[in-house]
Order: sequence, then structure tokens, then C-alpha cells
Amino acid sequence: MSHSLQRAGPNTVHGSMVLVFEQGGARVVVDSDSLAFVKGAQVDFCQELIRSSFQVLNNPQAEKGCSCGSSFSVKL
Repeated sequence: MSHSLQRAGPNTVHGSMVLVFEQGGARVVVDSDSLAFVKGAQVDFCQELIRSSFQVLNNPQAEKGCSCGSSFSVKL
């Protein structure tokens, strides 16, 4: 299943500018410095027996990612 997050607007958290994206009760918060590294990426919430987590999938800004989907190397 695929959902697209809608931008809820800019906010300030601990003095830093962040962007909040919300859809169907899910909220993803990205600081303005990191947005360029995840722009266009798909984020999925996965529930498994040993953990529940958000995973970054199909990131056009990533050179490679780890097998668990929680980290990636950016293209330089």
C-alpha cells in the first residue's frame, strides 16, 4: 500500500526549523538541513516481531542503503 504525505507546514522544534508531513495519523518530521537528503524518498512503517520502525525506501538521493532500511549513504 502506498500513501503520499502532505506537508503540514513549517514548525520550530528546539529552535530549529523543521518540516512536518502528515497522512492518516502518521507524522514524519524532517529538519530543513536534512530535507535535501530524503527528498523524493518513500518512507514506510514496518511492524515485525522484534521491532517496529520507519524505513526509508527508494531514495533517489541515496547511493546505497543498509539492509534494514534505517540508514543510507547520500550521493555526493
